[in-house]
Amino acid sequence: MVSNELLFVENNETLGRKPSISNEEIKRLVRQSKNEPFKPAKELKKELQIQRWSKSQKSPQLLTVKHVAKRIEYAKIRKDWPVEKWRHILWSDESKIVFFGGKGSRSYVRRPPRAEYNPRLSFKTVKHGGSNIMVWACFSYYGVVPIHRIQGIMDQHIYTDILENVMAPYAEDEIPFFLDISTG
Repeated sequence: MVSNELLFVENNETLGRKPSISNEEIKRLVRQSKNEPFKPAKELKKELQIQRWSKSQKSPQLLTVKHVAKRIEYAKIRKDWPVEKWRHILWSDESKIVFFGGKGSRSYVRRPPRAEYNPRLSFKTVKHGGSNIMVWACFSYYGVVPIHRIQGIMDQHIYTDILENVMAPYAEDEIPFFLDISTG
């Protein structure tokens, strides 16, 4: 008896649109998918060295033209700064760490028909969305601030509190001649 996957491979000429990869590539893809059903398609493509692949959705542009222009302007203004001046800059950012399946994150598994309840081919989930934390940190030439956990939703009040009570004390203690942030 021939499996469903092999039937598809052997009869693919009669099933709608012509595939963009060869029968041999399909066979390798099916075999690899059975061995590692949770592996993302991009990794499978790379491992199997499949050159022709159906078009994927275009990734959204992360920086707008306005963002790029502001970054170029920032760089041009500071291009002749001496190293000593750069040593007085603090870089900061915040990040959300998601422990179990964040909003909008999708994962796929390839499995044969009627195997949706097979525990080996199912993702483990947490009821009510799992959890996450939000953190903030900064660094300079002189070192890093310990990571600061943000409670609740980050807004201008929490951000101002972090600048005044976490970043400013670090800067005053660690960076020589640091200016008070309230005076700019």
